[in-house]
Amino acid sequence: MDQQIIIIGVIILMIGLAVILAGFLGKQSGKAKVEWGFGGFIGPFPFGIASSKGMLYVLITIMMVLAVLCFLFCKF
Repeated sequence: MDQQIIIIGVIILMIGLAVILAGFLGKQSGKAKVEWGFGGFIGPFPFGIASSKGMLYVLITIMMVLAVLCFLFCKF
């Protein structure tokens, strides 16, 4: 089971790197607007910082989904 989780994690990491590379290669021509966001948890409370309102809404939505999943699947 532990080995399967490691393999799944490596596959997700490779997919993420491929998406970043594709985005970088696709935006080489002309000026590209870059938006960023950062989120995390302090205890059970999610927080986020972003460069635009739209990105902040996306980030907060992702953090809320992750918080719900954590509460559902964590063993108390």
